[in-house]
Amino acid sequence: MNQDLDHPPRLLLRDAAARVVAIGRLHLGGRDRSDGTPVAVFAHGVSHAEPRADRLRLHSRVTTGVGRLDVLWEVAGDPGFAAVAARGIQATGVAQEFRLEVDVAGLRPGTPYWYRFAVGQQRSPVGQARTLPSAIEARPTAPSSSGPGLIRPAMLLA
Repeated sequence: MNQDLDHPPRLLLRDAAARVVAIGRLHLGGRDRSDGTPVAVFAHGVSHAEPRADRLRLHSRVTTGVGRLDVLWEVAGDPGFAAVAARGIQATGVAQEFRLEVDVAGLRPGTPYWYRFAVGQQRSPVGQARTLPSAIEARPTAPSSSGPGLIRPAMLLA
């Protein structure tokens, strides 16, 4: 064994350097594959917002150091993605800070859906959402000082 590397301060430095490299690959992506394709990591997970009776808005972020990526998104009626209800490609890159926002329309009211994103073989965690029942899509409110308005669906569910 090399006694210089076995010295405790050097072990600390070696371990710290290894962690920096690992974190860099996680947060900046990397080209770990032999063919040079980027490794996309979905370290930020997935989320959804503003559900409607016929649509969902999906969000994620790809953590990579590559300039531009085409990201596959899928929405299915089951957690195993056997019944895919919608699918598409969303481009993202440096200009978008690798964020993804997909507005998926044409869904059935009051229905649970599962969704995910993928770049190559790298897949995001699976998220679950439910479209709103059509009866509470939006209701007019009483007139106020700013005039009539609409109650947002999320406020009705709160």
